[in-house]
Amino acid sequence: AILVANLSTVIPASVPYLYKAGIPTLSACQASISATQPYTNTFCANGSVDPDPKHYNTNYGLAMKNSGCTNVGGLGLGVSSLAQATVAHGLAAAKDVGLTANYVNNSVGVGVTNWTPYVLGMKSAHADCVFPVIEQADEYAFLAAAKTQGLNIKAFIPTGYSEIAIQQPAVSQDQGTYVAAKFAPSELNTPATIAENAALKKYGGFKYSAKFAETNGYVTGLLAVEALKVAGPTPTSKSITTNL
Repeated sequence: AILVANLSTVIPASVPYLYKAGIPTLSACQASISATQPYTNTFCANGSVDPDPKHYNTNYGLAMKNSGCTNVGGLGLGVSSLAQATVAHGLAAAKDVGLTANYVNNSVGVGVTNWTPYVLGMKSAHADCVFPVIEQADEYAFLAAAKTQGLNIKAFIPTGYSEIAIQQPAVSQDQGTYVAAKFAPSELNTPATIAENAALKKYGGFKYSAKFAETNGYVTGLLAVEALKVAGPTPTSKSITTNL
């Protein structure tokens, strides 16, 4: 057996079971997925994961500092422990480079219509940067509300670049915003993205260019192909885990 999953919130909780069952697991790993010792059966399509759970992408902290941030606030999705863990790691990265990070609200819902409490919280904490891990449309809605309510704040969005960042109304609200991109966006038309879109069109019937979720799935699929290649003429769960 082999499990291939794309950005599934089920994966983090399933890792211990999958390890015990000896099932190779390929996914687009996120912050709280234990894709390290002892879980050697789990492989990340977008690269390895630091074995120390206290370590996150330190580039976030460096980027915030280099852009002039001094005080970072975090917003996490209330229904997602994964989102809350990512916020914690992002704020830790900020503190690692000497920034203040005292405000965090992990109770943000989906489709928020009243952002005033969150804006006031940021103002009270004197935050000049926000690290949000909430629904993407809500991230830009918060930035719009912050601007309307007089909060001048930069944003570092780790949830992944997608087309919403360059469409209206977001593009008018997100100037000065940094959005993580684990893969080259389709809009760059690199040889790799051109090949990706051609494959998705040919084999998947896609009528549009790949975005963040599609690219995660595509790269995870490539990893699955590689897993079968290295597993030998008669692939088994053990040979996949050992050879990959």
